Amino acid sequence: MEKRCRKLKAGAVPYSPELNSTGKEINVWNNVLRKKRGCNISSTYIKRISKKAGISNPMLLSMEDCVKERNTASKKYRKLKRNAKKNRIQFIQELATQQAERGNETISNAINRINRNEELRESYKRIKTVTKPFFGATEKVLISTSNLEEEKITTDKLEIEKALCEQNKKKFLSAYSSPFLQEPLNLQIGQTATSKFSQQILSGRYKSPAIISKATKVFIKQLRTPTAIQKQGRNDAKCNIETALSYWKRKRERTNSSMSGRHIGTYKALTYNNIPTLNIINAISNYAFQLGTPLKRWTKDLDVSLLKKPNKIRPSELRTIGTLEADFNQLASLHFSKRMMNTGINTKSIPPSQYAKKGNRSIEAAIVKILLFDYLRINKTNGAFMAMDLENCFDRMAHPVSSLCSQRLGVPAKIAKCMITTLCKMKHFIRTAYGDSDWSYCGSPSKPLQGAVQGNGAASPIFIAISCVILSFLESQTVGVHLISAITLTLFTLSAIMYVDDSDILISSIQENESYTSIRDRAQKAAKVYKTGVQQTGGAIRPEKCRWYLICYKWVNGIARYDYNPNVQDIKITDANDNEKVVERLDIRTGWKGLGIVSSPSGNWNDHVKNSTYVGNCTAFEKFTKKSIQSHLHPP
Repeated sequence: MEKRCRKLKAGAVPYSPELNSTGKEINVWNNVLRKKRGCNISSTYIKRISKKAGISNPMLLSMEDCVKERNTASKKYRKLKRNAKKNRIQFIQELATQQAERGNETISNAINRINRNEELRESYKRIKTVTKPFFGATEKVLISTSNLEEEKITTDKLEIEKALCEQNKKKFLSAYSSPFLQEPLNLQIGQTATSKFSQQILSGRYKSPAIISKATKVFIKQLRTPTAIQKQGRNDAKCNIETALSYWKRKRERTNSSMSGRHIGTYKALTYNNIPTLNIINAISNYAFQLGTPLKRWTKDLDVSLLKKPNKIRPSELRTIGTLEADFNQLASLHFSKRMMNTGINTKSIPPSQYAKKGNRSIEAAIVKILLFDYLRINKTNGAFMAMDLENCFDRMAHPVSSLCSQRLGVPAKIAKCMITTLCKMKHFIRTAYGDSDWSYCGSPSKPLQGAVQGNGAASPIFIAISCVILSFLESQTVGVHLISAITLTLFTLSAIMYVDDSDILISSIQENESYTSIRDRAQKAAKVYKTGVQQTGGAIRPEKCRWYLICYKWVNGIARYDYNPNVQDIKITDANDNEKVVERLDIRTGWKGLGIVSSPSGNWNDHVKNSTYVGNCTAFEKFTKKSIQSHLHPP
């Protein structure tokens, strides 16, 4: 039915009164001709549009006369269309003049601003057309040849699908490094983490098996449900029709979803003229979540691999986004993104150092980091800073940990079970620029694919819930920064700053004249503890993308100066394959980009200015512009 609906295309031709009037005339004659040919066109509708177009009694004309009138109007429209931009500018200027004559200068100025804004918008549109790289569905990938030492670019649909399938399965199975997916914990807890052992973990009554590591035992202790949430009880498991209406009305219809064809427009239409049907659909989805059993069509996902950076086309360099069923995503967003996050915020169960929550912005996390650098500089205090980079964080979340961390923040067990069961049974189809695959890939019943699927409304909230436990795990074993306020003498402690998966570990001296070596050793311990905590969840760190600073002062004739070359050992972290690698140490005058800000401990902002003004991209911009047809259509 939806394919038969008319597709409205508006805004392509700039508006002017003459063009609009001619368009109305064409609409009248088109409908009159359809009526005369026997189509089901309302006579009242024809009278109404005829009155608006200034045409009287069009039905009295013969078929031949109606065709002539339409052709005349169409010819006039095409002529006006060629000069539409000039007519638009003239129309706005005339309107501004009329308003000025009436003495309303404010409106006149506003209309003139609209005119200037339209010129700017048109200019920016041309620039965007020229410079914006392609980030759509995959049209080519760089794959290994049979030689394995050589690579080739392929545009073959089947080869692209196989390469993406292999890479995606590798990502989704990498979380099995988590102890929660290995014996004995996997036998006790299961994939959905809704067994009696899981409830013991959440209540703090679980007795860990002796054979598991000490780190895992500490991590399990941090999974205990906060006291405030225990007193409050679990979140509501129902979604009433008012909540569903509010959700669908504000959703953008163009958002991709649903292999079944039930895209967002289907549900959006029901909110206007068929609420009883929407009520039935909402009730069915509610029952599925409350019973912990997903609908069969929810277990189909369409993976789209997108470019992270231009010209980076290896399968491992692409970002996989899943398009899930719209009604599944609606309840996932409600239970996890809204209710779970609100519970965490209201009960203060989400640490202040996690800034990816309502009421905070990413820039605030960046400012805290900069203020810490200022504090160390003003007080001439030694310290260290480490920027940690996680590998495929959303694709490496072990299901038992995801479920436990979600339940810890108030998600009912059945809701968590429905979410994890859907992900375990998920069949992944692949979309490329050449269409959708005819086949799918999935895990086995004994070894299902892990990860929450980017595009799932619950993916980001689940990771934030996991990060809360990682932060608690880190703070229970390390000492980061201790600050005492100047007036109230309040002690503030901080070990890390996080915004979703963007993590920075902070270290400052805890005693006067703490040595460089002691600061470095504490930083090494914090990095190791953080890596261990991430490993418990199925995640991994990429040491090659991590960086660290050692901020040290030396006193020369009573004046504190930076020690740019402190003689200390390197910090080492193991990667996903347990290979120990050295983390690069940066000069404190060199900036490092995090959350859009290029900052350095020394307060040097030159690198940020260079990054902000796109000095390095001018050559690329010029190259794009000269090659574009726009440079010929609009010469300087």
